[in-house]
Amino acid sequence: MSTAPPKTKAYLLKSRGNSWWVNVELELTDTTLRCLASEYSKWVEEEVGLTDYKAKLTSGEPVVIFEFRRDRLNIKWLRQFYRGGFEVSEVDSHKWLVALTYPTGFGTLLDLMTDRAVWRKWREALPDTTKSKA
Repeated sequence: MSTAPPKTKAYLLKSRGNSWWVNVELELTDTTLRCLASEYSKWVEEEVGLTDYKAKLTSGEPVVIFEFRRDRLNIKWLRQFYRGGFEVSEVDSHKWLVALTYPTGFGTLLDLMTDRAVWRKWREALPDTTKSKA
């Protein structure tokens, strides 16, 4: 279940066509959007290039998957997740896929019924930048 900004649990997906995900925590400040790992994932380790990812998690250290400046964000809210998920990147960086809704199955429907107001608050805090780039 997601919560309103500035902090929530979310899911980081490998791609739109591949439903592999990892549990993460999003943090929104006045200047940054940060994604912290909540669990280990081999594909995230390979994507980020961290050699000590698993060890840091085991020791309780925070593992930052990405940290983007808000004034440099590229955000696209996706209909695939009923606008409860978005693609995010910074200028010339890797594009990450973040879902505030459970990525597949019945959990998605439950989140859809209970969390839409929360997603709206995140969309207000992180507006879609693709709409102004026509």
